[in-house]
Amino acid sequence: MPNLLIVDDEPLIRMSIRALGDWDSCGFRIVGEASNGLEALEWLSDSPDIDIVLADVNMPKMNGIELLGEIKNRRPDLVVLMLSGFKDYEFVREAFRLGARDYVLKSNMNFEALVAQLGSFMKEKQRLEPANPSESSTLVPDKSKALEKLLFGVLKGDVTQTVQELGLRIKARNLAVALLCIDDFRMLQDKFDPVILMNIVDSSHQLINQKLNEFKLGECLALSQDRYALILHFPDAHGESALLQQRAMFFQQLQSAFARMLNLSVTIGVSSFKQDFGALHSLYQQALKFADLKLLYGKGSLITENEARQMEVISDFTIFGREKKLLQAIERMDEGAVKAELQLIMKDIIRSRPTGSSNVHGLYYELLYLIFTFLRDKGFGTDDTIGQRNAFHALNRMDTIHEINGYIEQLLLKHMSDMKTYNEGTSSKIKKAIDYIRAHYAEEITLRSLSEHLQLSENHLSRMFTKETGESFISCLTRTRIQKAKELLKQSDLPIGEISEAIGYANQEHFSRVFKKVEGQSPSAYRN
Repeated sequence: MPNLLIVDDEPLIRMSIRALGDWDSCGFRIVGEASNGLEALEWLSDSPDIDIVLADVNMPKMNGIELLGEIKNRRPDLVVLMLSGFKDYEFVREAFRLGARDYVLKSNMNFEALVAQLGSFMKEKQRLEPANPSESSTLVPDKSKALEKLLFGVLKGDVTQTVQELGLRIKARNLAVALLCIDDFRMLQDKFDPVILMNIVDSSHQLINQKLNEFKLGECLALSQDRYALILHFPDAHGESALLQQRAMFFQQLQSAFARMLNLSVTIGVSSFKQDFGALHSLYQQALKFADLKLLYGKGSLITENEARQMEVISDFTIFGREKKLLQAIERMDEGAVKAELQLIMKDIIRSRPTGSSNVHGLYYELLYLIFTFLRDKGFGTDDTIGQRNAFHALNRMDTIHEINGYIEQLLLKHMSDMKTYNEGTSSKIKKAIDYIRAHYAEEITLRSLSEHLQLSENHLSRMFTKETGESFISCLTRTRIQKAKELLKQSDLPIGEISEAIGYANQEHFSRVFKKVEGQSPSAYRN
């Protein structure tokens, strides 16, 4: 029974592969997992009986391509199958060069197909060994795989012959690639159960194919549940004007059909035209780049080379220096000025002609960093690392620049509202007490030391603290320490004993008891 090693930095992906089906009954044994290439090499050194490596191409420390290079030198007999995302085409191209047998798109993993693929590779290995493993990459198992390889630029042999043999509805004349993205797909995932969502996905795929058949234009490949690549050709169009007119008509009708029949908005990035199959890889890259401009053009856009050309001028635009009036408005608690300044910043970003979502997100990361730093320095906010990380994560999930700007506006307005409530409902002495706890939680703080610092009696401070905050002094101190402990447990590799000392508990056992009482689990369980 062949032994299989799974290599992927995402635990959920590794778990999903294990849960795809009954591997043992299909003749394969999963013997281990690794989260990066370095861990995989340790496995291969300790376990010479591993036959198959299923490896992600894009990982930290040592990625799949680097791992493949090491395997080629150390264990050239191994069957290596690469896992990839739809944007990993450059990795895939390099993987084939280094001898990978094939690749699987993570979004399209199918247990039966994967088992059949691995089984055929093992039989081929036994029959042809020690033949060059890269030779098998010329095999094309099905139509979808051929389309993937065409887009990734890794289809070997006579491409025209393969296209004809598989009956693909494309010709090497006026070729273009489009990337269609279903807008607000995360909202659909939250709103509908998996069965209804799958019906939406299936209906979307069918609708695209229906329109392609109606216009006799080409093929569709599902890259994920919300993204589809369309390989198009316009063989009957003569002249650029006719070509552009046919293209516009098709996509207008396609977007209209999605809105009318499925009540969905779709954004489409469309490449320019080429005259040979070898150009499909570059056209695919172009379509990805254009679709990425949805961040600026908004949902429901059709983004062609004309729209993309307007963003070609790259400036050295930076947020630094433009945030001053915004920060002044925050300090004054002026909600109207905060909204106005954010709108001006957004307009400046659009005028700077950023080249895609990564540039826009980068500029807003700068803005968030400046805001958080300002709030901390002014004493308006705490050093809430987790809250800041959540804000950056939320920002990264936004689809358009208007959503990003709106999110930051709501974040600031909520913070200002909380600060007003805090200012109105808490006396200056208790504010100082809370600020002192937040600044000195790692030290040995007692109610006595705090009362001496504030020049109040212990009893009076205790009564005031509970009355105005709704919790006791010790409860506030414990909550602050445990929150810091949670941050360190998740964000560092420090031993639990060192974390205990860092937050003010000299005794690790006492810290563990307090942590379990507050969080319902031990520090080690929380970390894992």
